[in-house]
Amino acid sequence: MPMRCLLALIFTAGLLAACSQPARLADRTENPSADAQRHDGILRLVDVVRKDPSKKPLLARLLMSGNVFVVPNPHSQSLALLFFDQPERSFIPVFSDRKTFDEEAFGTGFEGKAIAIGATRFASSLHGDEIVILNAGHRPAIEFRASELKAAVIP
Repeated sequence: MPMRCLLALIFTAGLLAACSQPARLADRTENPSADAQRHDGILRLVDVVRKDPSKKPLLARLLMSGNVFVVPNPHSQSLALLFFDQPERSFIPVFSDRKTFDEEAFGTGFEGKAIAIGATRFASSLHGDEIVILNAGHRPAIEFRASELKAAVIP
């Protein structure tokens, strides 16, 4: 009986330690004011790009200038992006901020599963020329090829 209690105590302590250490995958510290300004700029550029697709590289540069929110693949041991399958294609959703993700994920089973990662890490997680959709629930959606986003990373 004492061995069971000891094992339970060790397991509980390990679980609490793991849960108390949030994953920090972002490249920079969060600055709410700067993040809000960047997000507002992204939303304005999305409207511009919908009217004038030639401005898409500007949007890619702004998006890749800070953290993005992604859904990690729960079946992977290391960080891997989750692909979503549609009948005609697969894509990786990326979100400009947590609020947008939370709004779009509501009722999908993915609530609370997005993580913030830096643009450099996000770009390195793209292994081919995947389709990446920005704020996938917004219509019309803005689609990028992975190569467009990789080229837009500001070192």
